[in-house]
Amino acid sequence: MSAGRGCSGNRFFRQGDGGMWKIGRVFTVVRHVLVTGRLVPSSIAFVLTLACLVSARREFSLHLMASALPIMFATMSSFMMNDLWDRSKDVRSGRHRPLARGLISPATVAVGLCLSIIIALLLGWWTCGISSLYVLVAIIVGAILYSPLASTIPVLKNLYAAGLCCAPMVFANAVVGRALISDGLVPILLFVSGRELLLDVMDLDGDVASGQRTIPFYLHRCPSAMVGWILMAVGTVLLLLLPAPLPSRVLRMAAATSLGWALLSGTRSRRTCRRLRLAMVLGSIGVGIR
Repeated sequence: MSAGRGCSGNRFFRQGDGGMWKIGRVFTVVRHVLVTGRLVPSSIAFVLTLACLVSARREFSLHLMASALPIMFATMSSFMMNDLWDRSKDVRSGRHRPLARGLISPATVAVGLCLSIIIALLLGWWTCGISSLYVLVAIIVGAILYSPLASTIPVLKNLYAAGLCCAPMVFANAVVGRALISDGLVPILLFVSGRELLLDVMDLDGDVASGQRTIPFYLHRCPSAMVGWILMAVGTVLLLLLPAPLPSRVLRMAAATSLGWALLSGTRSRRTCRRLRLAMVLGSIGVGIR
């Protein structure tokens, strides 16, 4: 009888282990979906939108936090679409992304993409109203179309990406009833265009292998990197010259300092581009604060 109980107990633990394995598998899939959606950059878009909203309303509340969340999910949908569209190129170039490495299926990413869009629209409708929802829909459509248009007209994808990076500020302006476009967006467009050009320099081999002729294909690596740094420098100088309150000026000076810090890592490296992200975030928040 004791042996039977032992077998029953072992069978129970095996079933328990199977249940735990399934739960662990679900968490693994969710983690891969979040990595595919670039949770950190998407959260940066959320923080930028929230900073613009807090600056405009002169208050901080849970409702403002919820109003900034749609941009985060819209940004995640853009990254998921990009990985789906560039899957074959990422596999050939050996990119360490869950979809390219086979850690997650295209169908799962597609489900995550649809859920991100639905959550973004529901949150936008609930927190921001119909008028801002139109702007959010336009941003989502623009984000989803980035990958197809970037592969069709690759020489324009830098400017397109720069425009998408301004989406948090545009959406925040729509929520608070301001003009959608402000003078501070021009420096951001220049800076992001320069950073994207630097990324194209590093991705040149993979882009050429997939048939995409980006700007570095025509200008070559060194001239393209030089143009990228010039665009970022000009954008930073313009950002410093624009009138702004003291907190905004402090953030803009920090962005300029981060640009110099990134330059210390070299002119063409992944580490440099990661450091440039900090300068971009600080400068964008500096633009949003008025």
